[in-house]
Amino acid sequence: MPQGQESGGLYFELVAAAAAHPQASGDVTGENFPHSLGPWSLEPTIGIRPEHLEFDEGGDTWRAKIPKLTKELQQHEAAILKDGLEGSSIKRVSLSLTPEEVAELGVPAEVTHYSWGVLSSKSFRDSFSHDELHDIVAMNQPDLCFLILGGYLYFDKEGRCVMINAVVPSGSGMLTFGPPKEWPAAWTAPLRASGRLTAPMRQQMLKAGAREMCWISPGEVFGGTAVCPHGGFLYLFPDGVQKVDESQEELQRPLELKHQVVELFTQLDQNRNGRIDRRELRRVLQTCGGKAEWSDDKVDKLFNAMDKNSDGNIQYAEFVDWLFLPSKAGNAGNIENNMKRVSVAEGKHVFDPAIQAATLSKLLPAGKSRLCILGGRGFQHPLSKQLVQEVAALCAEKLRDSVVVLTGGLPGVQETFARHCGDGARVWNLLPRGEVSGFGVGRDVEAGGDLEERK
Repeated sequence: MPQGQESGGLYFELVAAAAAHPQASGDVTGENFPHSLGPWSLEPTIGIRPEHLEFDEGGDTWRAKIPKLTKELQQHEAAILKDGLEGSSIKRVSLSLTPEEVAELGVPAEVTHYSWGVLSSKSFRDSFSHDELHDIVAMNQPDLCFLILGGYLYFDKEGRCVMINAVVPSGSGMLTFGPPKEWPAAWTAPLRASGRLTAPMRQQMLKAGAREMCWISPGEVFGGTAVCPHGGFLYLFPDGVQKVDESQEELQRPLELKHQVVELFTQLDQNRNGRIDRRELRRVLQTCGGKAEWSDDKVDKLFNAMDKNSDGNIQYAEFVDWLFLPSKAGNAGNIENNMKRVSVAEGKHVFDPAIQAATLSKLLPAGKSRLCILGGRGFQHPLSKQLVQEVAALCAEKLRDSVVVLTGGLPGVQETFARHCGDGARVWNLLPRGEVSGFGVGRDVEAGGDLEERK
C-alpha cells in the first residue's frame, strides 16, 4: 500500500450483549477469521482490580498499579515490569441495557458508562509464543486475557471504574457478532488521528492479514453512516482482505449439507431413539403441514419408500439413502426436492412435554438424585467465580456418583460449575434444539425447541 494511503478492512457488529443463548458452538480458535468473529464470553478480572487502575485527567489512558501480583501474573513478572501496565480507555459510552440484562451480565447496578480497555504496549503480548497464548485462553485466566486480548471497563456516575471484564474466546459466549461488513479506507483517518488503532488481539488475526484493530463505540458515525448500534470491532488489512479460497468453499459445502441432514432427521425423530417410526413421521408432517397436505395414505407411501428393510423403522442410513435417491431424470440434484418434502414448515416443530419428559427420563442415569444448577451469565463479585469453583469441586468429592448435575448450558455460573465438577461425567446440559453448550465437559441433551419449552 502506498505511503500515506489509509487501509480498508472489515468490521463486525456486536449483537446485543445479552442476546439469547447462542444457536451453535463458536470459533474458539479464531481459525475462521476474517469470515467470522467470536463468540466471546466476559470474565471479571481477579488480580487486576478496578481500584488498581489510575486514569489520566481525560480518562483516556490508564496505568495499573498492582500491590501484589497473583500467582498467574507472577509467572510473567519480568514482562510486566519491562514496560509497565499502561493502557487506553476508548470513548466511554452510556450503558443502554435493561436491569434484567445488567443482572444477567453480572454488571454492578451503579454502572452508568463503559468503555473498551486495552494494553497500549504490544510487547507484553509479543512476549508469549503462539502455544502460550492458546494455553492462556484455554485455561480461562481472566487477568492475562485482559492484558493480552483486552476487555471492558465499567464506570459509575462519578467516573470511578467499578468493574473490569476480560474478553475470553468461548464456544458459548454471550458476545456474538454479525457477519463481516466492508470498512472503506476513507473512514480510517479519524481513528488514526485519535490514536485509537492498536495491534490485533490474536495471532490468527495477524495470519489473516489484519494489522490494526479498533473498538467502535455504539452508534459512531463515519462518512455520514452510523455503524455498530451495539458497538463492534474493526480490523484493517493494509494488503487487502483475504478472499475465501474456492477449494475451501467446496470442502465446506458437504459439511453444511451433512449438518442440514442431521438436523432434519432429528426433527422427525421425536423421541430421540435414533429411529423414525411411522407414528412420528405422521405426527410431525400432519401437525406442521396439515392433514389435507399429508393424508395417512400419503404418509404411509413416503414411510414405505424410506423403510428399505421393512422393519417398521427408518434408520439414519435409510433416511440418507432416500434423500440422495436420484430423480427419474437420473440426476443427483433430487436431494433438495426430497429435503423440502419433509422439512418442517416455517421452522415449526412438534413439542409434547410428556414425550420429552419420558425421553429425558430414559437418558438420565436411574436411581440418582438430580442437582439443578441455576445462575446468570456473569458474576457480581470477582470472588464469586472462585466460590462456585470450590462448591463444584466439593460436590464432586462428597456426592461422587450419587447425583446427576443438570445445567441449562449457559455460560457464566453454570459453565464454571460444570467445568469444576470432577471429570464432568455426572454433568448433563439441557439445551433447546440445535444448540450446544460448548462447555467441553458433560453431555449435551436436547430439551425442547426453545428456552420456553426447556423450562
